[in-house]
Amino acid sequence: MQRIHYSGASLLTGDELAQGLIEYAQVLADSGGSAQVTLPVRLNDGGTGSATLLIGPSSELVTIAESSPFGELHAPEVLAQWREALAAADAEV
Repeated sequence: MQRIHYSGASLLTGDELAQGLIEYAQVLADSGGSAQVTLPVRLNDGGTGSATLLIGPSSELVTIAESSPFGELHAPEVLAQWREALAAADAEV
């Protein structure tokens, strides 16, 4: 699991999701773009929820590996949406 620190908040999510978010934010920063993204997060009680972030050129994201007694979060559909958005942005350039 990875804890993402962003804009004074911290969110616990899966490793693959955190890495995908960082990669997406990097591409957006390089292009001067921004995007609203929603990803699944682990709540304090072990349940799942979602978080929506606005990422762009000035986003300052930090991820830190963290152990958790709860299962890893996976959301291949979220990663696929981010990849599609990036591919569409590349096609416009």
